[in-house]
Amino acid sequence: MTGRTPKFAVGGVDRPEQRLLLAVLEEAIMCFQKYLHATDAEGRRAFRDAEDWIMEANRCDVFSFHHVCEVAGMDPAYVRRGLQQWRLRRATGYSGAAADVVRAGAGRRSDRRSL
Repeated sequence: MTGRTPKFAVGGVDRPEQRLLLAVLEEAIMCFQKYLHATDAEGRRAFRDAEDWIMEANRCDVFSFHHVCEVAGMDPAYVRRGLQQWRLRRATGYSGAAADVVRAGAGRRSDRRSL
């Protein structure tokens, strides 16, 4: 990691353990997106590992996707749906640049209440 705060982290993330969990989430999302169409074994493995972690139902482990999203103030189901929709768009050949832009703070619980 680069030592910077992940792009989607918005305010209130000042404890080292929070930054670590956000870095884990950022890395998983990056691997999910970057290696979706990987043809080499290492890239396919990185995608599969990220996908398995993101889709995993485990809610108890401190490093589970669900818990990490909770710490970030994000709804895990919302983030999963967004990644699944992104994947479907990529599978159908949709290449609009706007589809790949992730709004800072998207999926935060406070954003959803105003809808």
